[in-house]
Amino acid sequence: VDVVTEDWYVGRDLVATNDIVSWMQRTIGQDVTHISHTTVVRIEPEQVIVTDRFIEGERAISADIVVLGTYERPSQALYHTLKGKVPRLFRIGDCVAPRRIEQAIMEGRHIGEQL
Repeated sequence: VDVVTEDWYVGRDLVATNDIVSWMQRTIGQDVTHISHTTVVRIEPEQVIVTDRFIEGERAISADIVVLGTYERPSQALYHTLKGKVPRLFRIGDCVAPRRIEQAIMEGRHIGEQL
């Protein structure tokens, strides 16, 4: 699992509730890669193209499944574009309604358990 964020570290919103400690303990050493200060440029079949704020050029991260965690402005355009065109499609987090990261993580976990 690769977690990509434009922030300086993965889980920035978890600091306020001190959940960052639990998040780090559960993910570090578990085949979860934290990729910070990196922007998703585009999603292609079986890969995500990203750029790092400090390294010139693009690079590809291989991906079987992509889960987007976006900011507070809901957008369902991607969902409606993909609806009926992919075998399984789920909406969580801000795609449904503005909410905090905690709700999106919980919803993502429930979806992940179904896969």
